[in-house]
Amino acid sequence: CLEYNTSNNGHLQAHGDYKSLIKKYANFLKAADTKNYFELMNVPLNASVNEVEASYKNLVKIFHPDRRNRNMPKDLEEISDKCFILVGEMHQTLSNPEKKAQYLKKLEVKTYMDSFQVKEMYMTGKNNLKSGLYSSALKQFELIFNNRLAPNDTILYYL
Repeated sequence: CLEYNTSNNGHLQAHGDYKSLIKKYANFLKAADTKNYFELMNVPLNASVNEVEASYKNLVKIFHPDRRNRNMPKDLEEISDKCFILVGEMHQTLSNPEKKAQYLKKLEVKTYMDSFQVKEMYMTGKNNLKSGLYSSALKQFELIFNNRLAPNDTILYYL
């Protein structure tokens, strides 16, 4: 969703660009709430160090403080800093084999725990359906699908 603009040495030219960038950067940070590092860096779970490095370099081109226009508004600068810190954390984790293994284990545990949450939410939705509380049931099922709380095969198992 983020692209590097090579015009003007990567610096923004028009003030109108700032609003759209703030929105893009905010979406990137918001995605960090629901996506894992692999998804954010757009690399597979079994990504090599070279793949992680390539993705990192592309993201750094977008967020690095040295790439900024001097007239950048403060709010864009602040959100860009947050993105840059996140990119650094992702890089440190995924480029180090030990940290990557720990992170993968953490993702595995989270997926396992989320599947229990999905079962509980599914049962609540099912009970709401039986009780005629259709809008409440719909909300439960939407939460399961929209928040990607578990792999699709787990969700389908309960549905």
